[in-house]
Amino acid sequence: MIPGEYIVRLRASATLHQDAAGRFTIRFGRHRLAISTLYVGVAAALQSLPHSRTTSAELADSVSAADGPESVPVLYYWLDRLRQLGALEYLVNLSGGFHVHVRPQFAGFNFRAARYQPDVVYKLSRFAFMRPAAEGLLLESPLLGAALWSGSPAFALALMRSAQGNTTDQIVIEELLLRAGYFEDEHQSDAVHLWHFHELLFHYRSSLQRLGEPFGAQTPHRQPEPPAFPLPLSDRIKLARPDLARLSREDPPFAWVVENRRSWAAPAPAPVTVSQLAEFLYRTAHPQTGLKRALPSAGSRHALEFYVLVHRCHSLAPGAYHYEAAGHALEPLPAPPGLSDRIIDRAASSWAKGKFRPDLVIVVSARLPRMASRYASIAYRNVLLDTGVALHAMYLAATAMHLAPCALGLNVPEHFQRLTGKNQFEETSIALFALSAQPNQTEPRP
Repeated sequence: MIPGEYIVRLRASATLHQDAAGRFTIRFGRHRLAISTLYVGVAAALQSLPHSRTTSAELADSVSAADGPESVPVLYYWLDRLRQLGALEYLVNLSGGFHVHVRPQFAGFNFRAARYQPDVVYKLSRFAFMRPAAEGLLLESPLLGAALWSGSPAFALALMRSAQGNTTDQIVIEELLLRAGYFEDEHQSDAVHLWHFHELLFHYRSSLQRLGEPFGAQTPHRQPEPPAFPLPLSDRIKLARPDLARLSREDPPFAWVVENRRSWAAPAPAPVTVSQLAEFLYRTAHPQTGLKRALPSAGSRHALEFYVLVHRCHSLAPGAYHYEAAGHALEPLPAPPGLSDRIIDRAASSWAKGKFRPDLVIVVSARLPRMASRYASIAYRNVLLDTGVALHAMYLAATAMHLAPCALGLNVPEHFQRLTGKNQFEETSIALFALSAQPNQTEPRP
């Protein structure tokens, strides 16, 4: 199979217009390509692209018959300009009148110059995955520049290698997969084996825009637009607001805080006090002016929420609480009995190998729709970046207050849904953070 044997067609998201003078304009995304040609055959070939059922070689033959051989390079020039924009897709015939569609995901996609050998057993890349789409079954890989889709069951059968023998469809599909790059590459770096499937998929899908797909900040917002702050509960415990002016004067120097930040894995004999918790939460997440908060956030969306699970805290009963940032208050949660303790126990298994329980476990959650209403494809990535910033801010605040902080390497989304009663698509947990009083001061204080 060579490039000239693929049916070439203008993508459905591209539009072609022709004016009275015979000039063509093709629009694809933000691109506009003005085409002018004196060749009648070239003009007819371009005009046929939106519903083409012919290959580029067949188009060249018709252009040559109409305008002479000298017109063929002009046709290929314009086809290559469209290919560079990613405005073309390619179709391969299967039996039963079905096609496999090759849809470029990046501009400039081209088939690989690989030679198919029927006696070689090819292995599909472990990063390739198939999912249902409106048109049928869609095959993708984060490593590759084109997605394949088809409404034919033979497509899935060939991928699963369940078809017996080298049927015509299987050979056609395997050759297409080879030239599109979907088979394992024996020359890849050994480091590729250290990447899990979901890691590579998330990395590329949230880093690079695919043609025809929304990406980044969107205007107008996607609807519905979630509120900046969740509605407060009626039952709240008001917290004391710290004196920021005094803290600005008396806090340790920033350089000292950064250099003495440590993860602690043992509690002090005495527990954290509610006034320390109030100051810690205020330093970390209090609102400033308008929608601004102490923590930075992508697009000022501030999708993060903070929950406090109390094992022990002076003047605060054990249990689960939501930090209501707008009112600087704690909202007790009617959690199922024992659930808060189970989460704290899981945190302790990661924190101190189960030998100790932290005084508090801070659950950082995300209202993803709050971020997704503004950003497309990178909403969850932004949430993770915001969470990393929040965890570092929590470390710095705890260090300045001479508390014992520790970010934990686990998450409990299933417990979080039961703890809060939240729908998992509206809000879910992202990270856990242990906080206790500092057991021993091993570093000199300023």
